Formats: sequence, C-alpha cells, structure tokens
Amino acid sequence: MSQEPRNHFTSLTEPEKKSKLWQLSSAKGKCTLWQRGQKERRPFRVKDFIREENRLVLHREAGSLAVGQDVLGTFDLKGVSFFLKAKISKLDQDEFHILVAADFYKSERRQNFRLLAYPIYEITASFKLPANYEGGKVVDIRNKSSQTGLFKSFLRIVEPQRSSEEQNLLRIRVQDLSLTGMSVFIGAAELDWFRAGEKLSAIEVNLQGEKLVFPDCRIVYVVDQIGTSERQQKKYKVGIRFEAMAEELERVLAGRINALLRSIDANSEFEEFLK
Repeated sequence: MSQEPRNHFTSLTEPEKKSKLWQLSSAKGKCTLWQRGQKERRPFRVKDFIREENRLVLHREAGSLAVGQDVLGTFDLKGVSFFLKAKISKLDQDEFHILVAADFYKSERRQNFRLLAYPIYEITASFKLPANYEGGKVVDIRNKSSQTGLFKSFLRIVEPQRSSEEQNLLRIRVQDLSLTGMSVFIGAAELDWFRAGEKLSAIEVNLQGEKLVFPDCRIVYVVDQIGTSERQQKKYKVGIRFEAMAEELERVLAGRINALLRSIDANSEFEEFLK
C-alpha cells in the first residue's frame, strides 16, 4: 500500500512567484538544486534576482554545471517550502543563472502535516511538576495522595547530577509535533497531572539539541493507549495545543519541522507530483 504524500503542492501566480524569488534574493538565502531522477542535491547561495527576466543568480560552487541543463529546485521562506522548475541559462566563473519556469509551487504543510517524531527523532518535552512546596515538602495540588514526592526522590538517586530546577521537571519523549501542537505518552502515575482542558505554561521542547519554550499551551485530549512492552502496561496519549505563539517562535518551529520533514525526502514527492 502506497503511503499518502505528506505534501500538497499549490501553484502560485506569476506575481506571487516573483515576490517569493525577490524575498529569497533579499534574504541572501539558499536554493537547493538537483536533476530529476538524481540523488545528489546541492544548496547554492543566492546572489540576485533579475525580476524582468525571471532569472535567479546564484554563487557557483564546485561541481559540474552546464548551460541548458534542466533542474528542479527548492527553498524555504519563513518555514514554508517552495519548489520550482528551471534551466541553467548562463555560466560564469563565480556565478550562474537559472531561468525559472512557470511551474512554481508552495508546499502546504505548515499546519496540515505532523512530524512523526518517535522513534526516528530524539525530541523531548519538559513539564514543570504540578506541586507546591510547603516547609520543604511536596504537596499534591489536588490534595490527593500521590507519587510526586517518591518520584522526585527517585530522580535524585538515578540522576544526582540534575540541578534542583531540573528535578522539578518531568521530561517525556514527544510522539508527534506540528505548528499547532504535539502529543506525548504518559503512564498511570502521571495521569492526575494531565487533564483535558487544563492550561500548561513554559513547556520546553528539546528539538535535537535546540530548546524551544512554549509559554501558553492547553491539553486538548487524554485517551487510552495500549502499551507495547511485554507487560502491556497501561499508557495514555496526551494531545497538547500551542496557544498565543509569538511569530518568531512559530517561524523557528516551522523551519525545524520542515527541515526534518525534508530529510524524509519531500523532494522525491515533488518529482512524483510533476509526473
């Protein structure tokens, strides 16, 4: 059974195409080029855009290029991916020109596609433990007996290098991630801490070494899941929505998600789309 494409390609108008290529040139960004059917894909630094002729000028890097060569290309702007068809029209010692064809598309995946993080990517989310301190003791916020104190004492034993601030965090592996939210799996011991409709603050997501902090979040669902271990331990899937996200944070998150999705070879899907 073939996998459903992760990308939906939307054709842009001529003014929209010129606008995006001008933005790419102004930002001195990079455009990745490759020949259809070839595995090698190489990024080139953009030097200029000649608007009247739809010519993109790029810095020439090492490698074989030839005038008249047909190429496919892709670049990102503010977390959104664009794809194009072009032909190498001029070749100098330090630069080369590509004539961008009418075929110019935007890849729709900003909010409609989720990155399946586990088990491919090491992405974790850290939550503040929902407990208050009174006289140095941990008290459950719902006035119930809980495993909070025992859990934190256990962390001090197995991870003594953790700072006092880190010991107040519950770190969980992220299952999937998108611009609108994420999901994680929890066990029965953490179930009292995650209730649908509740607000969460300052969730820290470690996305392959980069830390992103989401100030306002909300739990949208908590559903039963069957564990995959031999003991079939009970698990629960928690869906979390990002709310009131700053534009810069959204831009960074979109860029990181798109970069990881790109590693799953969205470029191949663009070739399939063109057939």
